Amino acid sequence: MTGRMPALIEPTNEPWVTKQQLAGHLLVTPRWIELQQHEGLPYLRMCGLNRYRVSEVEAWLRERYNASEND
Repeated sequence: MTGRMPALIEPTNEPWVTKQQLAGHLLVTPRWIELQQHEGLPYLRMCGLNRYRVSEVEAWLRERYNASEND
């Protein structure tokens, strides 16, 4: 054992954003973000606060909502 902890998060240069920043980017309310978390919206809990990667959230939204449009 090397003493290193396994990587839980893939390293990337993309910054983590706050709920308010994500809501502004998506043009939705922070409450909508909270509700989508219960549906599986990807986020990371850091120091008691949730953080988001815009690319992960946008991919999740495309997968979730584009699938229902094609039905």
